[in-house]
Amino acid sequence: MRHPNRAVPACILILAAPVWAQEPPLADPNTWPALVDTHIKDLNQAFAADPKADQARVPYQKTLLHLQELREHLLVKGFATTKASAWITGANRTWQLNVNPEDGTESIFAPDSTALAPAGSSTIAAIRKIRDSVASQITVPIALETFKTRVSRSSDQWGRFYQGVVLQEYPWESFLNAGLDWRRSALDAPPDRQWRLLHPVSALVAYQGRSTTGTASTAILAMEALGLQWYAADDKRAYKATYGLSALFTLKGPGDASNGYGLMGTYRDFKVGVKWGKLPDGRATSQVILSLNLVQYLQLKGDQGLSSAIANMGQ
Repeated sequence: MRHPNRAVPACILILAAPVWAQEPPLADPNTWPALVDTHIKDLNQAFAADPKADQARVPYQKTLLHLQELREHLLVKGFATTKASAWITGANRTWQLNVNPEDGTESIFAPDSTALAPAGSSTIAAIRKIRDSVASQITVPIALETFKTRVSRSSDQWGRFYQGVVLQEYPWESFLNAGLDWRRSALDAPPDRQWRLLHPVSALVAYQGRSTTGTASTAILAMEALGLQWYAADDKRAYKATYGLSALFTLKGPGDASNGYGLMGTYRDFKVGVKWGKLPDGRATSQVILSLNLVQYLQLKGDQGLSSAIANMGQ
């Protein structure tokens, strides 16, 4: 996933939308079964009148079977499914006709075999017309409609992902994530996780334990040395952090003899973790770390028991 390049395709796709809106509307899919019936009738007539019918029998049978499957597929599964689009597009590729320069025959490629028929066969001429008709009236419109839907959906997803995730990253994190996810296409969905690297974190509170005046705490500055953050779209389709885990580096603060280190977990907007360091007298110490919004949440809820338990963990 190359974040710096994602905003450009999104803009291009958004600007392209008015152009698509000016195109003629898609033909009514309800007319397609009747069109296929007409092609089946034309194919049968061409085969019946073909003096080289015996040589064209295999491609005739394959094409007839293909049309029957296509008609059944359109009637049963309809148009408005990606699976239907993929089936029709893939099936149409089996109708490629190529002239063999050695013996003048034409080849119809099928998934299981290649059928040969004389180039002058009226059956082959009918198959060619049917192939072009299906391509122009069914296959191509389906492919374009599917592509436009996919592009529109991808543009919307990447736009929301860029606003909710990428803009919260530092440039080196964006380059790291882009390099690790370079195979992701602009038409694919955004990733559900991002790496954190040397990411400064503020609004953290370290609980120092109890003192004569109550629970002692101090604000600290820290950095996520390396971590992984998961994201998901919320009910408003905005990308938000769900959970994550990071190795933490903390700067020396009041009462510390040195910088510290620790682990920090993330759940939505809340952060909680533990850090280890040394006191001025050389003793090792551990402290519980909470994000300021989690502290405020606990105070708002009046959960003194939980607050006391957290404070005691920092002793």
